Amino acid sequence: MIADLAALAVANLALVLAGHGALRLAGFRPQLRDPLWSLGVAYVTGVAALGLLGSLALVAGLSLAWWQILALCVAVAAAGLVRPAGAPPER
Repeated sequence: MIADLAALAVANLALVLAGHGALRLAGFRPQLRDPLWSLGVAYVTGVAALGLLGSLALVAGLSLAWWQILALCVAVAAAGLVRPAGAPPER
């Protein structure tokens, strides 16, 4: 039971980190002054990004094991950290 709760907490944290990365890729910089808004928007954005990328991964033939889902979250978060905050989106 405790292990299941820990896994759920890790999954939610991974979605929030992926959401922050996706928001930075889109040119938004969530403010840390309002953590509830920042966490809420980042969580929903992370779920959307993971849903989109997960669907593409399934079409590509991946099985989407737990480690592949976690790797997608880390990749989106890392891509957001690489892009400078506030930089205009490339066109």
